[in-house]
Amino acid sequence: MAKASPDRKHDAFPADNDRVVLLDRDGVINADRQGYILSWEQFRFLPGSKAALRILKERGYHVHIVSNQSAVGRGLMTEKDLDAITGRMLRAIRREGGEIESVQYCTHRPEENCDCRKPKTGLLRQVARKSGVDLGRAWLIGDKLTDMEAGNAMGCRTIFVNSGFLPETENTRPGRPDTPDFVAENLLDAVRHTLNDKNR
Repeated sequence: MAKASPDRKHDAFPADNDRVVLLDRDGVINADRQGYILSWEQFRFLPGSKAALRILKERGYHVHIVSNQSAVGRGLMTEKDLDAITGRMLRAIRREGGEIESVQYCTHRPEENCDCRKPKTGLLRQVARKSGVDLGRAWLIGDKLTDMEAGNAMGCRTIFVNSGFLPETENTRPGRPDTPDFVAENLLDAVRHTLNDKNR
């Protein structure tokens, strides 16, 4: 099932819906790799990602992670392993002045056909339900077309970042459900776009 991080400090926030950002994890906050991130030793923050999260915190944005982590369902790691990585990630982000308000994971295998594995929208709806977020006014930033499809389905403004393991935006076409509203080089570039957007 979709799983929230045990290191969350709050169960719900009265969100300022103009200042909400949903982030994928691997390829956005940390470097993705062929295979899975199975331990803290394999986790590497991408250049600029902690600075981007600090800027969002300073500007009053509410930040939530929505991430597929099927390594648990595949038996390659335990929920305890995933929790340990998450806890260390959140503490490292806080030390640099950032804040992640909630973490929602889908740990299912694709063949389980759950409603939370992106591009399905269960993780996003879970954030909305718990935190009072109006997804139609939120941003979603990810490195996969499945992120874009999930965000678009819920009316989010979507940003594709080219910092993932396999950039995919060359496959998008106008009108497709996975076409992003904007393409950025990395999370810091994406954050600059959200701050400069005149339609917030």
